[in-house]
Amino acid sequence: MTQALYVPAAAEHLHQRLPDLSDPETARRLTAALPAVVRMLDDLQVNRGQQARLLDLSERTLQRALQGDLPKRLSVDQFTRMSLVTGIYKALRILFVGEASKVWLTRPNGRRTLNGQRPLDYMLSGGIPAMLTVRQLLDADRSGQFGDAAAEDRARAAKVGVRVVEG
Repeated sequence: MTQALYVPAAAEHLHQRLPDLSDPETARRLTAALPAVVRMLDDLQVNRGQQARLLDLSERTLQRALQGDLPKRLSVDQFTRMSLVTGIYKALRILFVGEASKVWLTRPNGRRTLNGQRPLDYMLSGGIPAMLTVRQLLDADRSGQFGDAAAEDRARAAKVGVRVVEG
């Protein structure tokens, strides 16, 4: 008998409290995370120019941040990008061991959403929506949901009696 596996279209994070970015102390605290985010991207083999594009900052700003000279203010867009990079980095470190986590962004990916592109190229061309999609794909993988399963993955699942139902 075939079992149905329900896969929701998007994860809901209703339990998370949003930071008040209009509060100067909150903005300062979150801005202080910029060097750590740059180091995460370094670890994922993303070069400085690509980092600048992903974070919507100049290469010079990133270099200064690594030396302790932080920007006075980041935009909500830039905070969002930092958050997405942090979530992607965390998911990769949980899902993959060693070098596999470091090269995942730079390898072609057969997932239907990525269509053979490198996840890094997908994010560079698609901005925040693409970064969010990559994070959601990785979070779904972490939770055992495979809502974007490719045809060959569906065929393998069918052989063991599991049917993937996207929601």
